[in-house]
Amino acid sequence: MNELNTIREIMTPNELAAYLSVSRRTIYGWVSERKVPFIKLNGILRFDIVEISKWIKLGRKSPYIMLK
Repeated sequence: MNELNTIREIMTPNELAAYLSVSRRTIYGWVSERKVPFIKLNGILRFDIVEISKWIKLGRKSPYIMLK
């Protein structure tokens, strides 16, 4: 299957805020600081769930391991 045949879910700021359990204000702050991947479609802010998932994985920290 090539990229053109892949269907991607696009989220609104409200949907992304609910998905990440943060406020809508936080989402807009991240957008203005360019901390989160976003798309503007005809001036309307949207988020690609695949890109958001990648962004979350990149921000993940490894667990703390205590060595003796």
